[in-house]
Amino acid sequence: MLDIDIAIPAQSLNLVYMLLLYAPACLVCYWKLIPRLSLAAQRLLSGMLLAQGLAIGVAVLLPAASLWYWLWDLNREFNISSTLASTQLALVAFLALASAWLLRSRAGGQRLYLCALGLIFLFMAVDEYYALHEGFRHWKRYYVAVGAALALATLILALRSPRQARAWQVCFFVGLGLSGGGAVFYEFLTVVDVELGILRLEGSLDFSLWEEITELLGVWLALLAVAGHFCEALPRPKAHFARLLYALPLVWLAPLYANAQLPGLELRFLAQPAAVEFELDVQLRGYRIDSSATDAIHLRLFTASKRGRYSGLGYTLSLVDADSGETVASQRARAAAHNRHWMLRPGALPLYPQSLTLAVPEGAREKGAFWIVLSLWREAGDEFARQQALASDLPLLDDTSVILGALGGPANASPVPPPARQ
Repeated sequence: MLDIDIAIPAQSLNLVYMLLLYAPACLVCYWKLIPRLSLAAQRLLSGMLLAQGLAIGVAVLLPAASLWYWLWDLNREFNISSTLASTQLALVAFLALASAWLLRSRAGGQRLYLCALGLIFLFMAVDEYYALHEGFRHWKRYYVAVGAALALATLILALRSPRQARAWQVCFFVGLGLSGGGAVFYEFLTVVDVELGILRLEGSLDFSLWEEITELLGVWLALLAVAGHFCEALPRPKAHFARLLYALPLVWLAPLYANAQLPGLELRFLAQPAAVEFELDVQLRGYRIDSSATDAIHLRLFTASKRGRYSGLGYTLSLVDADSGETVASQRARAAAHNRHWMLRPGALPLYPQSLTLAVPEGAREKGAFWIVLSLWREAGDEFARQQALASDLPLLDDTSVILGALGGPANASPVPPPARQ
């Protein structure tokens, strides 16, 4: 009996899924809906579709071990793929708000719908890039509730709209269903290995990738729908309106890029530089201490780390008596993961700014001299594993505690710090 083993690369199935999803949707849209748009809107929609195809194709075909993979990974924030998704969500918001403004002389129901849609998608665009939802405990419930309300409003508007305009509501409803429903459906699926007789899957099917592909198509359909509303509100746009459509992506990308430079500029010009390396390649690059307030110490940290290494990290800021070594005040805080910033360089460590505040006990400043001490930890079950400092240009109180500064009393000069570890 012949021993036949046919290996099918997982990337091939990912591409097949993309084609099966995109081909019928694009066929219907370019047959029925795209011709109803202005030339500028057609070019904008086609450009966004090509950008999605490029992003998905590179993310599927590029090896995960490649240094460039993180720039295209569909499941990661602050890279090319998340920037594209954020930009397209912002385009939906801009066109919806512009349509509401152009329809100001018409019935208020449609304008209110478009305004709400624009504001919701504007928040989603910011959230897609900065992962704001990570700060909300039950963010999935909120998204489901908002999505359901938006779907209901779309259905009501479709029933009350003329037949010719109803196609845009249907298009938006389908896009909303793909984005929301696809995310909910694939949430329950995990990475699987497939082997059927002589067929064997080379690699594993990662359904989170299928989820992202489905959501991208849903966003494109939503963009097509609001572009239809915009073109109906402005059936004969002047030349400068066409140029404005082409410039809209830059209107969103420019502040994203400018904001991404702020932590680096703040570190360079407003912070005290530092070179402290902790376990798992977490680096303290700089800090700024404000101890002018009588009752508190304010600390601004700048930590560099890979995203996977930064997850689960935490900081403890302490005030330690320089003579007895006793901790007189302490404040613990988890690392703010949403403070990541995108850098277009493979292997570059993202910079994470973090603010901490430590309350100073009453009368402590007059009683003696104290160290301002920073330590890092990771939450492991019910315990907090302190991270060892492997190298430091700052003095160390012990293997895990870095002395950032001193708070001295009137009778005490600033204490002499222990030596730094090289």
